[in-house]
Amino acid sequence: MGKQDIQKALQNKQKQQQNGKHISAISSSSYQGPLPPAEQLENYERILPGAADRIITTYEKQVDHRHKLETSYCNSACRDATTGLYAGFFITLIALCVSGLLIYFDKTVGGTIIGTTSLASLAGVFVYGSRSKK
Repeated sequence: MGKQDIQKALQNKQKQQQNGKHISAISSSSYQGPLPPAEQLENYERILPGAADRIITTYEKQVDHRHKLETSYCNSACRDATTGLYAGFFITLIALCVSGLLIYFDKTVGGTIIGTTSLASLAGVFVYGSRSKK
């Protein structure tokens, strides 16, 4: 669109306004976030006194609830991780004891296989765990 086109469009608008024709404009606004903008809160308050306080209080309650959920999730994840470590330790300890007993009773092949397998799987779990955290 060139300068001449813009000037013609402006002249047409001026003519329409002089002829008594109305030009209307439509506007729209939006916001993104947990709370509406201050102007909107003022409008809510003007329409219904106390509405702005109720909106903010509801938001504060939601934030507190979310914090409690996150804390609960973190505590449960830590507890699960600790339980897994203890379970892995005891299973490996039992496997090594069985391996030692087998070797003691001249079942060296079976004892060696069980001992090697348990230690290799334990090492594999730690290596996999440290890689997945990265």
